[in-house]
Amino acid sequence: GARLAEMTNVPHSSAMRWIDYLLTKELVTRDPHPNDRRATVIELSLKGREALDSILRTLPDGGMRALPDEDRAPA
Repeated sequence: GARLAEMTNVPHSSAMRWIDYLLTKELVTRDPHPNDRRATVIELSLKGREALDSILRTLPDGGMRALPDEDRAPA
């Protein structure tokens, strides 16, 4: 949660509440990190990916403007 909080510029407690909420909605999964017992891996679930895809399809540019240039698919 600490790294996510730092990346999103929100307090750690807020990031953890959001993760817990997304877990209850089955939009993300939380698993132990395979190589670091202190860390946890948070990933979008299939349901979360489908929800994100649905949201991105509503944006005029498909959400590409929000991505850094290096993450955009070539035109």
